[in-house]
Amino acid sequence: MIERSRTPMNEFKTSPPDDATSGAHTGEDPTMRFATGGAFKGRLLREFLAAPQTAEPGTRIGAFEVREQIGSGGMGAVFRAERISGGFEQTVAIKLILGRNPTTLERFRVEREILAGLRHPNIAQLVDGGETADGSLYLAMEYVDGMPLDEYCNQRGLDTKARLRMLLKIADALAHAHRNLVIHRDIKPTNILVNRADGRPKLLDFGIAKLFGGQQDRDLTQQTLGPMTPTYAAPEQFRAEPITVATDIYQFGVLMFWLLSGGLPYDTPTNDLVAWARAVIEEEPLTLSKARIRSQVSAPAPAADLAVGRRQRRANRDLDAIVQMALMKEPNQRYGSMHALIADLEAFLDGRPVVARHGGALYRLGRFITRHRWAVIATTSAALGLAVATAVAVVQAHQARSEAERLHASVALLNSVFQAADVNAGHGGRRSLEDLLDVAAKDVMQRLDHHPDLRAGVLMQVADAFTSMGLPARAAPLYQQAIDDFRTRGEHGTQYLQALERGALAMYWNGNADAAKQLVAEAEPLAVSASDEHATVRDGLLFTQWQILRSEARAAECFEVAEASVRNAERASPAVRDTLMQKALVRRGTSATDLERFLDGERDLLAAVALGTRLWGEKHAATLKAKQALGWHYASRGDYEKGLAILEPAGQQVIEVFGANSQEWARNLYNRGNIYLTIPGRWRDAVAAYQESSQVYREAASPGIGIGALFTAAGLLRVHGQCDEALPMYVEVERVWRQPEVLRAPVSKRLYVELASCQLATGALDAAKASYQLAVDALANEDQSSVLYAEFLAVGATIASAERDAPRAEALLSQALHIVGDNPDYEPLRQQWQIELARLRRQ
Repeated sequence: MIERSRTPMNEFKTSPPDDATSGAHTGEDPTMRFATGGAFKGRLLREFLAAPQTAEPGTRIGAFEVREQIGSGGMGAVFRAERISGGFEQTVAIKLILGRNPTTLERFRVEREILAGLRHPNIAQLVDGGETADGSLYLAMEYVDGMPLDEYCNQRGLDTKARLRMLLKIADALAHAHRNLVIHRDIKPTNILVNRADGRPKLLDFGIAKLFGGQQDRDLTQQTLGPMTPTYAAPEQFRAEPITVATDIYQFGVLMFWLLSGGLPYDTPTNDLVAWARAVIEEEPLTLSKARIRSQVSAPAPAADLAVGRRQRRANRDLDAIVQMALMKEPNQRYGSMHALIADLEAFLDGRPVVARHGGALYRLGRFITRHRWAVIATTSAALGLAVATAVAVVQAHQARSEAERLHASVALLNSVFQAADVNAGHGGRRSLEDLLDVAAKDVMQRLDHHPDLRAGVLMQVADAFTSMGLPARAAPLYQQAIDDFRTRGEHGTQYLQALERGALAMYWNGNADAAKQLVAEAEPLAVSASDEHATVRDGLLFTQWQILRSEARAAECFEVAEASVRNAERASPAVRDTLMQKALVRRGTSATDLERFLDGERDLLAAVALGTRLWGEKHAATLKAKQALGWHYASRGDYEKGLAILEPAGQQVIEVFGANSQEWARNLYNRGNIYLTIPGRWRDAVAAYQESSQVYREAASPGIGIGALFTAAGLLRVHGQCDEALPMYVEVERVWRQPEVLRAPVSKRLYVELASCQLATGALDAAKASYQLAVDALANEDQSSVLYAEFLAVGATIASAERDAPRAEALLSQALHIVGDNPDYEPLRQQWQIELARLRRQ
């Protein structure tokens, strides 16, 4: 993340741009006085013009050492720094935050929260963040050695199409942010740097972005225009109206205008805030051609090549229509989503009709002939050629309308979510993201009940969000509906494959392993190409298979699937190879640990942590998952202190990233419970950890997932003589495991043995006898030399003794003692049974 000197038009606080027209201020509009009064101007001065924080070269900030200052921004200064700990090299841009007033602290928290949730190749990634030794706040960002977007385009003389392709990448990054309920609201050239090495643009500076549903909605924008760059601000920002996705679309329209014409869309001096605001609210934007002529006269930076000529003039009108639609005064008249705008830009580049023109048949026919003019010329007759072209144009018109309907459906969904999130709209305070997604899912099902062709893709977005939050119980039915919709349409493309792959994992986590296996089996023969999409789908399918095999304690097969994941990553393209490899290493390291190949497991898991840290930072979800697995690994091999040293601090990070109702937090609790179990005097801590883990698992996934943690807690209470406390837990475990759709672990066959034991301890003989009979059925195929079978016999002996059948009790106990033999691991059991056997023989 770098900020360099700003070009004149990009900041309101700078000198007037070269192409600004002269003009005097003719008086303040009374309707603008509230928003532009002294308090607002004072806040602008304090927050945008204050002196930045400084850090000398060599200063230590977190895991990094400052090398040089490379820029300054509204909230502080930016420095290039190098990582000096962690075992690998990394260059970052550190944003040192100015001040610690409540507004600054809240914006820092929001920016960090937003950046942690955005992962896109055209968004600068968050690496780390926190406080320096002197209490200053900082964010460590991906370092981009680049220049602002407009400078890059002008220096390299990029033509219109090249500029549009660059803009499309930023539009896709914004669409990704919108899917994550984030509105940037400060889109301008200096917030987009283009990497000098590979020409990739990166969207920066989410410092004033809006994360819907948060307290910031009320606190940071109350009674002001809200933070913004006025020359790129939308009409609703000047009117202090709610900010929505349409605000970013307007700002992106200004960016397009500037990049394609070299000027701004209004012929108004930018050094007069009130005049500029009035123009944005009331005046119609210039056309690109007029703005380009104006720019050529005043000669600012070079503009894109808007050549003349009949065909080019028609294309210019299409492009102008796209920009003008993005710049509409009313938010609901603009493109409904970035995806809709992207679709029109792509249509323009392909020579297809654009939705913004609202053209009729002649317009569409003209665009068709432009794209296929040689084919039209080559037709056998002009009349026949015209008829064919007209027919195709009609088909294209139908396709365009269908695409528009699809995009409008997505927009309606997104706007319904944003409206539900807006605390200023009277919804009564902060609403959780889960609540907002529930609103979205219900809205989609109702609005698009008769349009499966529109519904499937939107449902996928909502289901993906639930999955990323560790809530598969909510995701699974949405994936299933999307799959059904794709099948109804007969569509079996990449999106259908993704629905199968993601749906399979959600089904598994929701306790339906059979359904998961069926989806995997359907997807596997379809995901065979070398594309990045298919490589990613294959990785997801392998992960689901790995999860299922591991739940069935098939460790050797599980390792083979993990090896297949590594091979899939090795064959993938560089664009996705590291991402897939990081996940595959976690799996292989975990499987190696299951097989007690501890050195191999440690090597893979350490590599996964290092790779995740290098790619995304220490607090990224994938890095935290690798840390969790590494802590579990150390505990599994008996290095409990080392395992706890990883898991306890990781727990707080897991809550920050995933939330306290996520599967990752449940996993952290369960692994910590395993360690507490080994520490003298901490068995109660283990019980508490298992219980909380079970509750979180069951709320985040389904009743079947995590019930094993409750079973473990009950077993621990039982061996410590607390059967009164354990008994209701066993009853709940039995109730859940009796459900046919619930995924059962192999250990579940112990349930009736332990339940009968606890029932006997509490004097419930009849209930114990019923549980014992169920144990007989559960252990029908059990190895009769196993310790579990010995415990089963001992429970039978206790029941026989209670029924005064001493000979049978003696026979069963003798058989149990024979099974455990002299194995020192079962010394407590052997002593207990020997005492009971001696008592029976004395009778």
